[in-house]
Formats: sequence, structure tokens, C-alpha cells
Amino acid sequence: MQFKFLIAPVSAILASFVIAALPSALAETKAGTYVDWGIDEYEFFGLTKNQVTKKFAGRLCFHEGFERVHFKGGSGLNYYGPTFKLGFKNGKVDAVQGIFEGCRDTIYRPQFNSKKEALKFACDGLADAKDDAGKKKLAAARKELATVAASP
Repeated sequence: MQFKFLIAPVSAILASFVIAALPSALAETKAGTYVDWGIDEYEFFGLTKNQVTKKFAGRLCFHEGFERVHFKGGSGLNYYGPTFKLGFKNGKVDAVQGIFEGCRDTIYRPQFNSKKEALKFACDGLADAKDDAGKKKLAAARKELATVAASP
């Protein structure tokens, strides 16, 4: 028992390592802002599983009964990158959340329960688009938002 005097200092050191590791462990889940992934949440709303399959054929993979959708190919590094969590009501998509599943971080975009909410998010995110493709996508999203906002 000649090492009894070491128990308290060693315990304190171990506790400080655990406490220091907590913020980084908690930081692995983050709230995300808009990043153009090539497909936006609003594009899924109102579609059946069959329509989703046809619309995104060759671009997306469908897992877990269409509840989780990710881009084909992936990174090959044991993470998916951009994915979409889909919710269905009466056989049609009625909720969508974009999730970036990275090797170190998982970033959650807001969950959208309407196409209008998802379109606003995309329009806000694309508002500072500099390239022609981004500007074209912004114009199309604004046009679709106007149509959705005008419908009852």
C-alpha cells in the first residue's frame, strides 16, 4: 500500500481528461446551415416512394424503407456525406431533414414539415450565389416558392 498517496492525484488527472474530452464529444453533432448538395429538401415533398425512385434514379440510394436516402457512390471512407431523412404520410413525403454524415461530425439541417419552409431555407441559402448555376437554382426556387405561397 505504499502507492496509496497516488490515488487522489491520479484520480484528479483522469477526471480532468474526461471533462476535457466532453466538449469535443458533444461537438460531433452540429446544427447546419444551407450548403448546395445538388438536391434540396423541397424537391421531395409530395412525392410517393415510386416517384422519389424515378426522380432521383442514378443519383440517390434508398435505405431503411426510404427513411434514409443518400447519394450514390459515397466517399468510400465509411461515411455517407449528405443524406436525407424522409417522413411519409398517406404514402407521400411530408417531412424532410438534410443530414451531413461526415467522418468526424454529423451536421443536422432543420427538419422541414412543409415544402414552403424548405423552399425558404433554400432561397435564403442561395441568396448570395455567385455562379450562374447557383443563380439559376435560386431563380427556380423563388419561382416555385411563389407558386407554393399562392396555393391554398
